[in-house]
Amino acid sequence: MDLEFSCLKPEEIPIVVSLHITNLGNTLNAKLGRNHLSFLYLKMIEDPDSTVYIVKKKGKIIGAASATLNSNNLKAYIRREYPKKLLPEIIFKNLIRFDLLLKYFQFRRTEKAVLFNKKRIYPTLTTILIDENTTGGGVGKSLILKVEDFFSRRGVDSYKLAIQKKNKNAWGFYMNSGFKMAEQQTRHSFLLIKKIQHNKSI
Repeated sequence: MDLEFSCLKPEEIPIVVSLHITNLGNTLNAKLGRNHLSFLYLKMIEDPDSTVYIVKKKGKIIGAASATLNSNNLKAYIRREYPKKLLPEIIFKNLIRFDLLLKYFQFRRTEKAVLFNKKRIYPTLTTILIDENTTGGGVGKSLILKVEDFFSRRGVDSYKLAIQKKNKNAWGFYMNSGFKMAEQQTRHSFLLIKKIQHNKSI
């Protein structure tokens, strides 16, 4: 499969937002809407300690992956920059949807550093998104290698990600990609850890 990788550009954000909603529609950020997601992706591509990669096939975006060196720092940056015009929509959705409040508190747990082999792990693979019509071809593993290159160039040797217990397909994918169980964060979510193999090429 002939794949083209690049960093996300602002004009490409709407496509990635659609991928996010399709792949992760049950997550907190997806439930808060397209405007909210668009702002999050914009801030991630502006933040020097975060990145969003996209992958194209024949000019079409078929996948994306985002990562950050520290979820708490990224969250603080987003909170400072969050546009006031979006706040009423976010507050209203949280007030009328108890499940969103529950997801918020669950999400806060997954942001914390993980203690693994006596070391606190902060770097996080925040999302991997793949077009539902794309199968095989190593798109997901290629995106992981791009994220690991981003981490390696910043002196990172291990990173974490959160995964839902019910997401069986993702479990198999991440286990086959070298991730290991770190800890259970909530009744329905776990944190996985991966040590970067620096001798791998992209």
